[in-house]
Amino acid sequence: MSAIDKVMYVFPGQGSQYPGMGKDLYQGFETAREIFDQANDILNYDLVRIAFKDPDDQIGLTRYTQPILLTHQIACLRVFQEFTGSKITPVLSAGHSLGEYTALIIAVAQIQRLRSDLSCLPRNLRPLAPARFHRHDRHS
Repeated sequence: MSAIDKVMYVFPGQGSQYPGMGKDLYQGFETAREIFDQANDILNYDLVRIAFKDPDDQIGLTRYTQPILLTHQIACLRVFQEFTGSKITPVLSAGHSLGEYTALIIAVAQIQRLRSDLSCLPRNLRPLAPARFHRHDRHS
């Protein structure tokens, strides 16, 4: 296993935001632009304007900080995946405070990918086949 096979992604939390955050990605990469624009649509306010220009010093307000950080982190991740052809995946992802959400998103995506890969195997060869849970009623 080479050193590149043992990558860890760590994402910062609230307090790491700054005016202009993500603007370079937005201007330079279609993938990042799509993520920021999708966040605008979902949130129903102009996250891009607040993140890039911060005209009323709103980037420090939690209600804006958290969506901006999450959007920026996902945009960074997607651009990185684009550059690497998604060939570099972390063996571990972590985050401080709000960064935990991005780490969780990555972990869920990896689990889904693993389940998809395993579904191609015959049932008797699936090492992580989903366990079946049965309710046992003590009164029967």
